[in-house]
Amino acid sequence: MTNNEIHEAILLTGGNAWRLKPDIWTPKPMLQLNKWTLLEYQLRWLIQHKFNHIIIASDKEYEIKPVFNEFVTWSIEKYKVGTGGAVLLASDYLKTNNFYLQNIDDICFYNPVELTLPDTQARILVSKPRIGFGRVELRQDLVLGFKEKPLLDFYVSAGHYYFKKSIVDTYFPDVGNLEDKVLPELARRRILEAYRLRGTWITINTMKDYIQVREILDQENPL
Repeated sequence: MTNNEIHEAILLTGGNAWRLKPDIWTPKPMLQLNKWTLLEYQLRWLIQHKFNHIIIASDKEYEIKPVFNEFVTWSIEKYKVGTGGAVLLASDYLKTNNFYLQNIDDICFYNPVELTLPDTQARILVSKPRIGFGRVELRQDLVLGFKEKPLLDFYVSAGHYYFKKSIVDTYFPDVGNLEDKVLPELARRRILEAYRLRGTWITINTMKDYIQVREILDQENPL
């Protein structure tokens, strides 16, 4: 290990997964992905990329396989504090001054160390989203062709981040969301950098997303 490597991560596991209902009532961290739950998949992914201390920010403890216990610290919120508040609570368990942060339902196929730069205060992983419809290409009223679910020409957050703890101490609220309380303020102050994802990003919001992730893991076995 070197001093410049990042070995700690916070994993956000809150949320009620309302968009998966009524098809699935299982809490999102417990969604089954082959022989792993989604929570175990993300833990395994982080561990395989040399993270050795993972803080799970949640409103409850979930069952995980014993092999993960030595890597995990639980940060349990007693009431709803939002994603920003959850990170602030979890940061009390950090042992170093910088850390990786990710959402439970954002699966990215890349090396997370690419996002971490020792001299950077805050960094966000961004990706071009894929539209859920086929695009019809027109010239006036003449149909020229079709393009199935193309990538859109703008970037969105892929739900993975890198922060120095000083950023959390200064900008993260006791109660409030990372997405609307923290990130816009960091952008306004010009201290948030972006890293463009070159790999695949899938977020599990709907039943269709869940089925797609299981199919990809069955076919590609990216781990």
